[in-house]
Amino acid sequence: MFCFYCFQAFGCFVIDVQNGYLAKIFIIGYTIVEIRMGFSRMIYVAVITLLCNPLLPMMTLKVPGSYSDIAAQEVDPSEDNVLFSGIDGYFQEYHTYDTMVMELNKLQNMYPDLVKIYDLTEKSDLRHTYEGRSVLGVKVSSGVRNEQDYFDDPDKENVLLFGAHHAREWMSYEVCIYTIYYLAMNYGLENMDNDGDGLINEDLMNGLDEDGDGLTDEDPSEGRISYLLDNREIWIIPMLNPDGVMYDHTISEPGSGGGWRKNVRDNNQNNQFDPSWDGVDLNRNYPYLWWYNRETLVRMDGVVMTQDSANPRSDMYRGPSDTHNQDGDFGPGGIIPRINEDPVDSEDNDGDGKVDEDRDGGFTEPETQALGRLVKTYDDQGDTGNIPFAASISYHSVASLILWPWGWTRNEAPHSLLFQEVGGKMGDIMDYEAEQASYLYPTSGDSEDWLYACGNVIAFTIELEGQDGGFHPATKHIAPICKKALKANLYLSDQAEKIEVARNYYQPIENSIADINVVERPAVIRANEGFRITAEVEDIEKMIPETLTFHYSSDGEAYRTAPMLLDNSSGNYYYSIEFLEPQTDIYYYITAKDISGITLSAPDYGSYDPYITHVSPEIGLTSMENVMMFIMMGLILILVWGGFVGLLNKAMKAEKLKSSSE
Repeated sequence: MFCFYCFQAFGCFVIDVQNGYLAKIFIIGYTIVEIRMGFSRMIYVAVITLLCNPLLPMMTLKVPGSYSDIAAQEVDPSEDNVLFSGIDGYFQEYHTYDTMVMELNKLQNMYPDLVKIYDLTEKSDLRHTYEGRSVLGVKVSSGVRNEQDYFDDPDKENVLLFGAHHAREWMSYEVCIYTIYYLAMNYGLENMDNDGDGLINEDLMNGLDEDGDGLTDEDPSEGRISYLLDNREIWIIPMLNPDGVMYDHTISEPGSGGGWRKNVRDNNQNNQFDPSWDGVDLNRNYPYLWWYNRETLVRMDGVVMTQDSANPRSDMYRGPSDTHNQDGDFGPGGIIPRINEDPVDSEDNDGDGKVDEDRDGGFTEPETQALGRLVKTYDDQGDTGNIPFAASISYHSVASLILWPWGWTRNEAPHSLLFQEVGGKMGDIMDYEAEQASYLYPTSGDSEDWLYACGNVIAFTIELEGQDGGFHPATKHIAPICKKALKANLYLSDQAEKIEVARNYYQPIENSIADINVVERPAVIRANEGFRITAEVEDIEKMIPETLTFHYSSDGEAYRTAPMLLDNSSGNYYYSIEFLEPQTDIYYYITAKDISGITLSAPDYGSYDPYITHVSPEIGLTSMENVMMFIMMGLILILVWGGFVGLLNKAMKAEKLKSSSE
């Protein structure tokens, strides 16, 4: 990229030439005109602009054969005004359980094909929480209106997002509600230029400045959301602990620390809520290695940290032991039931050929049962659900960390390379540190270890930040933190299909799946040039080469397909179109089958967000245009340099007069 700069007394005009084809002429904050063209006209436009500089605020510059002539428009690339219009207004203060229910129902009514609400506690033993509330799960995906309850589409990967295990961590449910809003409100939108720079979807929501303009994430892909909801089933449980959240709202306020952590189980059975006695730490109430970390930990810095506790008065009380005979077996004589003889630890402890079928604890609470009876597990637990999740995020506060299993030990998980790759990327996106959970402090009975060990879910915890109030950040931080988490949610949903493949290989994604890179993507070509697209395939041995297919459409017509051809000299693949109609837009993308069976696309979202190349009628500068260019360049030289020399002469004469008078 290079720029021509023009300075006048009233401001600075810039001609910004990007990628050899896009000219932008603007004052700071205003785009005056943007022109897509071949490089041959760049100097021509620059000269016209320099000559007409004082008139630019009042005119639209017109260039023969240009792609578009765009009148002056104000550009505001800020996230708040461009990306999230209509959403941030709902996040000026914290939701309560009641306002959350109201807004989720509103979204379901507004977007019935995309949003479906489930009362997950209906499958719990109590069928509601202790205070009569529901743990709501929201399925966000296209086509949910007419499907059966708890339907699992085998052609769509499942992603799970959930928050508010701990009542005082208010941001953990806000980020979940925000994601539901964003997905529903942005489905089906046309791709657009959100930042007014003439390019479309060039700066995705990933924490990077991909177009080098000093801003991040200001031109996201609308097609990305449509792609995700057409190809994923995203389950979101915003408030796993509604009773605890509602109690914490009575004792806490935005900008304050402290607060309530547990649910409201009546531990001392006095039929009233007693904060000094009651409640279970829901994130210690999952059955995998439920009672493993029984002791306090003295860290190197001398801090004593209790991971979980059998004391009902503890903030980390894991709940009562299990008293049910889940597998229905009995001891000698068939009289005394055998209880808790096969706890959830991925082993067949009782030698009956089954694994984990008679737990010793966990899932004693309606809230954890609500989650447990949604998730499909691959052991012999008899009361779990039917949804096989590829990946998940459990939101917490306030350490600004990305965490993954194991939590119960510092030994690495079998999928540690995959966890490090995906977790590290989410850390980059959110600007958080990423590490194995046990390096924060060891825990047992937490949701991530259970999801991973029993459900084969690539499960993460994200500890959100907590400015101005710790667990209850000041309300001005709600929307910014939600946007940061949204980027991680979208990234994990993007990667869900690849995560499933990499999980089978016990490798990171980059070592598991081939990749397609388009070598050159011209934004503008001349009508007489023809069109050739070349694709470079990384890890070709993981791809089925004969499935490489070029898809293209002219001005939005139905896509046509053609096989890509091997260029023996380079080893790349290509496709050529010899004749293209002038003044048309060519939309195109490439697909191929990976040996694992998934379809890869370049760009990632295929027809939802294709590459675009404009076919210009330009063949070259005419003789008259060349004459005009040189005349104008001469005029510029006379005006600029002549004026400078004249000013210099006047200054020298003034200096001589001053000297003679002295």
